[in-house]
Amino acid sequence: MKDSLLATGYAPKDAPGSFDLPEPSWLLVTPMGHVIVLAEMKEGLWGAYRAVSGQWTRVAMGQTGGSLPCHAVLFGDFLLVAHYGDGSVTALRLEDDGLPGKAVTAIAPSPGAHAHGLVPLDSAHLLLIDLGREVLELYQSNSPSEVSLELKATLSLASFSGEGETRAIGPRHLAVHPKLPLAYVVTEYSNELLVVEMGLSPPRLKEKFRVSLLPAFWAEPSFAGTVKVSPDGNFLMATNRGHDSVVSFTLEEGAPTLPVWTSSGGKWPRDAALSGSGDSLAVANQKSDKVTVFGRDPKTGILTPRADYRVAGASCVVFGSDGAPTLDSFDNTL
Repeated sequence: MKDSLLATGYAPKDAPGSFDLPEPSWLLVTPMGHVIVLAEMKEGLWGAYRAVSGQWTRVAMGQTGGSLPCHAVLFGDFLLVAHYGDGSVTALRLEDDGLPGKAVTAIAPSPGAHAHGLVPLDSAHLLLIDLGREVLELYQSNSPSEVSLELKATLSLASFSGEGETRAIGPRHLAVHPKLPLAYVVTEYSNELLVVEMGLSPPRLKEKFRVSLLPAFWAEPSFAGTVKVSPDGNFLMATNRGHDSVVSFTLEEGAPTLPVWTSSGGKWPRDAALSGSGDSLAVANQKSDKVTVFGRDPKTGILTPRADYRVAGASCVVFGSDGAPTLDSFDNTL
């Protein structure tokens, strides 16, 4: 099955293929084919879209229930939304028509919290990365049909300086290994990849080690963007904003080795997505107003530039299923 490609960005409303929401920060596709877009505003909004005659048509809109929504995932019957502004996570039940319902609080706001990424582990467990409190948390859902998330484990990710003071590292996004109980966290201040061992029974999170995302010679500012693991679990890819690269690691029993850096194809690679087969990687180069698509050799992990698409302020890119609208539908090819 062919994968389709969708993207959004901090773009003018009249840009090709753009959505009519301000500050669109994230998107995903629901099981019923709606494209859900988050508006990163003080009072967060979501919009649901369908493609009609080469234009996005909004079919519904509502509030996310928090401030500055930046990430969302599907979790059972719910859309879960992470909010950078107040640190909350809200849950919106997907109704019979496939559209999100009213937002209810799943994880309450807390001082200093900046919820930034969610990854479901199974139908009952998920991980939350908090950039503000610099923690990774494991939650368990106690009911598949109700919003009830219980905190089961917390791992502090902060570093310590030589003087014993804490040093902010900025944990931003995470991914999990498809076969091993490992999570991978990228940090936007310290530019590191953290490898974390997980357990569900009993619940546990334990950091194993850290490696740099940048070449040893690089001394200019750079900030990690996102992280992806190949479907076979043999490779890991992370983006570097500033160094403007994709770093690919070979995973040997889950441990990252042999880093290889490839130009991201533009400036400030904020997000990336792997196709379902793992043979394509799409990178959202925010400051170049484009998405660059790479062909990827599943055996070697080598990336080869294949196509560029105009996406103003590119902030998020996803692959969908065959038949979904694509960037090609909007004449965005460069």
